[in-house]
Amino acid sequence: MNDMYQGTRFLRAVGVTLVLAWLVCVPAFAQQPGEVSGTVTSAAAGSPIQGVTVRIRGSNTSTVTDKQGKYSLAAPPDAVLVFSLIGYRGIAQSVNGRSTVNATLEQAIAVVQRNASSE
Repeated sequence: MNDMYQGTRFLRAVGVTLVLAWLVCVPAFAQQPGEVSGTVTSAAAGSPIQGVTVRIRGSNTSTVTDKQGKYSLAAPPDAVLVFSLIGYRGIAQSVNGRSTVNATLEQAIAVVQRNASSE
């Protein structure tokens, strides 16, 4: 009778361990980075923009667009990509499990300072 009780406890412990391992591993595998790519263009001209920094928010992972405005990087399906370049308004876009995320940047409004002596 005592052996049966110990066997039951052992099986229960193994079962609990397997359930806990499953709960830890499944979210880790669900967040595996996938390849995300796209093109960054100008809102005004529709032409590709070279040199745009594409960064995953909350991480150090980033890349820069090439001459055709194209980029590619490994990102989790729930990542938020931040697109930025001096002279343009930065934007953020959610990946939402997509493999292609294109972005369009608007030029920033130039601030012109007037010289007080010219007025």
